[in-house]
Amino acid sequence: MSIRSIVWALIGALLLAGCASGPITTWPYSSWYSESGADSMGGFKARRAECLSEVGANLQPARVPKGSGQENKFIICMNAGHWCTQAFKCQKSGAS
Repeated sequence: MSIRSIVWALIGALLLAGCASGPITTWPYSSWYSESGADSMGGFKARRAECLSEVGANLQPARVPKGSGQENKFIICMNAGHWCTQAFKCQKSGAS
């Protein structure tokens, strides 16, 4: 493994560790990617707002308990809009 690969692996691990500190409803744009290739911040923000509203967390997304049904519904909504997390892809355990 090259030094460059190790550095990128460490950066990725740090980013995932930062994301893991709060519920997925609070994860930033950089933690997500679009399966459809339409990877814009505006598209992400619109879908995120729609999904937060759908699960009743639009005013306080940080209060969604990690691992809760509400968090899983949010992930399912994001996945339905072709947005996946860098950490879980579109395969988060419990979200189906």
